Amino acid sequence: MVRDTLPNGSQFVSATGDSGFSCSQAGGVVTCSGGTLLNGASGHITINTHAPSATGLYTNAVAVDPNNTIAERSEANNTASASISVIYWY
Repeated sequence: MVRDTLPNGSQFVSATGDSGFSCSQAGGVVTCSGGTLLNGASGHITINTHAPSATGLYTNAVAVDPNNTIAERSEANNTASASISVIYWY
């Protein structure tokens, strides 16, 4: 499972994944599940949104295996976030 918490004010458009992932969105959180990856393999999930309509710094946060249901050597590397400045020119 992959869970992506979208920045406040952004508008969800769509989400798709390969490797068997199926994605849905509710309340600004995109959840993709059902994917199957072999050890060491990678998959791709694409989430499309519209930027928030106000100038500001926005952070997008994502977690892989957010419920820690898959045993692995390190649970500490399952999250990431990125911030972006949105500037509107009028």
